[in-house]
Amino acid sequence: MLLCVSASPRFKPFEPRDWFDAVTNTIQTFLAMGGYAGFVWPAYALAAILLVGLVVVSLRQLRKVEAELAALGLSRSRERA
Repeated sequence: MLLCVSASPRFKPFEPRDWFDAVTNTIQTFLAMGGYAGFVWPAYALAAILLVGLVVVSLRQLRKVEAELAALGLSRSRERA
């Protein structure tokens, strides 16, 4: 059996708007997280806030200890690399 394939009259050339819609749809699907976005994104936000908080507390503590050492006339023997 021989099939003859011809150009479809419904063929549309590539349009930038189609690409934009496809990318936007993909991003929206990712951000929706399969319907669990209400649980996933707040968990990510909480984890990020906690990590930033730990960094801030650690840096404050470091500066406090360095100031105490400087007041006692002691300093660290090695500089940070």
